[in-house]
Amino acid sequence: MTCLFVRHNRCFQKIDFTAIHYVEANLNYVRIVTADHIYMVLSTLEQVEDALPPAQFCRIHRSYIVSIAQIRTFDKHRVYLADKTLPVGAIWFPRMLAQLPILATARPQEVSPSGHKRARRRVVAHGSASMERQRS
Repeated sequence: MTCLFVRHNRCFQKIDFTAIHYVEANLNYVRIVTADHIYMVLSTLEQVEDALPPAQFCRIHRSYIVSIAQIRTFDKHRVYLADKTLPVGAIWFPRMLAQLPILATARPQEVSPSGHKRARRRVVAHGSASMERQRS
């Protein structure tokens, strides 16, 4: 299944999963937000979450589900979309990390103009004198 249907203006409107930016709980309704429309649907966020494919959507807060394709950046407290910032709940952050395809990051290395990698140096204060120590 690549879409869902919502009741809108006395008919059923097809919404492709790729068109959905995020879903927000709003009392007894959910707001399904796309690039060109906001659909208010009488449903719970849990029901919508069950209808969405977990490979494409991630629950980030008790009130929000976000399209993984729409995420630009995120940190422990917020998810940044192109035109919206959404909160991340503390209990949802570890679940989000487990669901998203994340590569481990290595420490950045400086590259000289000739293309050779150089180890970064760090100055560590020790008493009144400072010592230069090589970072590995």
